[in-house]
Amino acid sequence: MRIPDLRSRLGGSWTDGALPTIASVLIVVALGWFCLTLPPVLGFTVAIATIALVAIGLFRLDAAELLVILLPITFYGELLGSRVNLAASDFVLLAIMVRALLDRSGESRRSHSTFHTVTIVLLMALLSIASIGPLVSTALGRPVDAVAYGTDAAKLVIVALYFWVSADVIHAHFVRGSDRIFSVWAWTSSLNAIIGSLGALAFSRGSDIGFSLGIRATGTFEDPNAFASYLIASVGIVMLAAFRRRGTVLSWHLVPLIVGLYLSYSRAAIVAVAVLAIATLGVSYLAPQLRALRRLLIVGGVAIIGVGFAALNTGVITYGREASFGEDVRYEIWSAGLEVWRSNPFIGVGLGQFRLQTDQLVDGPLSFLAHNTYISFLAESGLAGLIAFLAIPAVCLISLLRARQVEHLLLVPSLIGVLAMAATLNLQNQRFLWVYLAICGAVMLADALGPASHDRALPLRSATPPRRSAARSVI
Repeated sequence: MRIPDLRSRLGGSWTDGALPTIASVLIVVALGWFCLTLPPVLGFTVAIATIALVAIGLFRLDAAELLVILLPITFYGELLGSRVNLAASDFVLLAIMVRALLDRSGESRRSHSTFHTVTIVLLMALLSIASIGPLVSTALGRPVDAVAYGTDAAKLVIVALYFWVSADVIHAHFVRGSDRIFSVWAWTSSLNAIIGSLGALAFSRGSDIGFSLGIRATGTFEDPNAFASYLIASVGIVMLAAFRRRGTVLSWHLVPLIVGLYLSYSRAAIVAVAVLAIATLGVSYLAPQLRALRRLLIVGGVAIIGVGFAALNTGVITYGREASFGEDVRYEIWSAGLEVWRSNPFIGVGLGQFRLQTDQLVDGPLSFLAHNTYISFLAESGLAGLIAFLAIPAVCLISLLRARQVEHLLLVPSLIGVLAMAATLNLQNQRFLWVYLAICGAVMLADALGPASHDRALPLRSATPPRRSAARSVI
């Protein structure tokens, strides 16, 4: 018996992102409580399998949409004595790869943009460069943390797979003439922000319902900083989804994102939000349609700064976590990381060797991480590795800015905001960052193929909404 398609029964507007995402998140929450009584691996497997069956069967979600919904559901596990971060979307990634291997028709092999190819080449070059240090140390009889090297090398391979597979399934999504992935991401991120905010507020009132680390909102992430960086990345997708749907860049989805960012009490997020706002103001000068948004940002920014300073000075509001940037062990870690880099400036000491090399230089519980993506690459892969890494977002940003189209420009501020957060966090292994980059590449590829190629890619130049002039500003 054929399972009915709820999209045709309930109407495309409601099920275009909203209903599938809400249902999937509710299933996650409901099965989460049930699976607590089962062994962790079995419980998690049952939950993900159920979500996948319901999502695919009832809502006709494709691989790209399912990947986006499960992307922020993360947890920690042990692998060869190392603590590693896993995600529910890993199951989807594995299924997509297995299907591609079994597909003899060649239909699973899609087009990729030059950006996609360049990114994979740079990631593999980065892996090769960062492997020289441990090999040389082993040959010379110097101590090497082989487990840490293997773990970090595996993480780099995993994010490369995420990027390549995501690029493939997102392009296939566009080939089918759909852009629902933007709405699915918007709903997923806003619901995650709501869940995290409720968890933080409940904890502050003496009830721990999960989804927070103390008073700090985490959503379905394990770490409030990862949660905040995911929300920063989601701002661009939310604005793009709203623009493609209604011709405006403002959406109610932005409200829970802002609340979630505040309740994460992430100091890196404070800086990232400011950088994101400035970047959004900057790109608004490149598109006439964003003139009204520019005025809103200027007026709103001045008002927020004024009210915020007044409220803080009068004691009306207080920040829920000490926000001092003065005394932080991370400054000591960064200094140690730069000292390690100076000892091997071109190729670094090798993947996973940061802790081994800085243990004698830093006396603190955070010394196993650089807490700075760029210093981490400098220390472990040298100047060559850092250049290879920075080239990826640089190529992406240049390509998006050169297009001078609203759909492209709206993706720029979030990417810059995440790069700003990377200055105080290790974000190179965060899966959502590489899926976001894959979306940027897929958008550029769809536009390059042009509106005439309806059978190959989704044209990204949106039709002008009814009763709205294309020359008018949109907000």
